[in-house]
Amino acid sequence: MPGMTRGRRWSGWTSIIAAIGLLWMVTVVLGFSSLWDSDTNPAVVGTASPVWPASTSLNSTPGKIRLVFALHPHCECSHASLKELELLLKLSGKKVESYILVLKPTGMPLEWVQSELYEEAREIHATVVITDLGGTESKKFGLEASGQVLLYDARGNLAFSGGITPAASQRGDCIGIQSIQAILSGELNYERLAPVYGCSLFD
Repeated sequence: MPGMTRGRRWSGWTSIIAAIGLLWMVTVVLGFSSLWDSDTNPAVVGTASPVWPASTSLNSTPGKIRLVFALHPHCECSHASLKELELLLKLSGKKVESYILVLKPTGMPLEWVQSELYEEAREIHATVVITDLGGTESKKFGLEASGQVLLYDARGNLAFSGGITPAASQRGDCIGIQSIQAILSGELNYERLAPVYGCSLFD
């Protein structure tokens, strides 16, 4: 019957539209979930080198506090980390020698490295920006995530390892900043580890 046929067709289209709508809702929910995870879940990092690596090619001054910062040139989360690093270095005066290792994966052109983040890093006063070919230097230090900071004391021992933002792409006070400020002030009571909110360097 014509009327019944039209009804069945309409029912079929209704089911298809409902399915598309459900799929769209699931996609939106998963998208928000992903964004939430990136803001709340820290990167997975291993154990950093407990002493300043003898094999590193970084030209450091013995007897000074040294800071190493890992940077993936395309990790949007690291804009906030670079701003916090810049502020920390301004407050530290000349107490710290600072190095930023910018990852350049094997086979990638130099233009890939020279991103907006790379230029931001170069604008930070009193720090040395190094293009880390194949992540060689980062691996020597045990750095695994963009925004990860290692602070070595004047004797070359690891004093702190972690991030310096409270969440991904967020600025503000956090455990990492408090710990570094405590170390530079000569305090002994501080957290030696802090979560890192940034992209993996090698995945």
